[in-house]
Amino acid sequence: MIRRDITLEDGRPGWALVSQVEHARIAMEMARAWSDAVFALPERREEFIAAVYHHDDGWIAWELRPTVGDGKPRDFLEMPIDEALAIWRRSIAVARNDGPLAGYAVSTHFATLCGRSAEEKSHDPTWKYLAEEFLEEQADHASDWRRDLVAQGMPPPTVDVQTTLAWQSLRLFDLLSLWLCCAERREPDVVGIGEFAEFQMTPQADEGGAAVIRVDPWPLVGRSLELAVACRTIPAGDYPTDAALSEVLQGDACRDARLTWRLVP
Repeated sequence: MIRRDITLEDGRPGWALVSQVEHARIAMEMARAWSDAVFALPERREEFIAAVYHHDDGWIAWELRPTVGDGKPRDFLEMPIDEALAIWRRSIAVARNDGPLAGYAVSTHFATLCGRSAEEKSHDPTWKYLAEEFLEEQADHASDWRRDLVAQGMPPPTVDVQTTLAWQSLRLFDLLSLWLCCAERREPDVVGIGEFAEFQMTPQADEGGAAVIRVDPWPLVGRSLELAVACRTIPAGDYPTDAALSEVLQGDACRDARLTWRLVP
């Protein structure tokens, strides 16, 4: 779940709670609208787009009963290691159903995130042990899925190119969607992955309730792309227990809302 700082209609500070599944859908919509102007998506395009769409499906069960940490609804960056790994494994299992390229992309995406987190948490022996176990497991899966692609007729050199392209592209669409969903943007920013692909994201004046974002270089089909996610808003405050959060989410203080954007060249 994404916890986004907002101001409620009555002027009080609040949080917009955005589902990881909704965030993934936005990433998929950008992938679906991709024109290959910056780089071409993987050859197994529909399988790749399915991977983007489902890469956070492991969150579905958790988001039905979200938990708190330090008095706040847990943001996706604040999850305990055991819960995070369980969610990632569920996401990978869902992606594998779409094909070996999808499984490889989602598995490598989360293995990369896990490796970086393990470096940051290297002082924690439990974190280190669980992370190493997860990384070994995903390396085995990746080898299996590469063999599956070869067995399905993809030459080994092409497998190297396509699997790398798939997980890097997934990471890019994930970053672009997170940039939109995690906070209100008022300043220009560069979003992307080093030499792979980067975009200048420049907020413009809002139009019709939508946050207008100019994207350079323009990588999408058409002259604009409308995006929106459903979310729930609650007052910011101290939620001491999971039950306290659940009570607020089921009460009148919780409101349904939408975040909307218009991407333009």
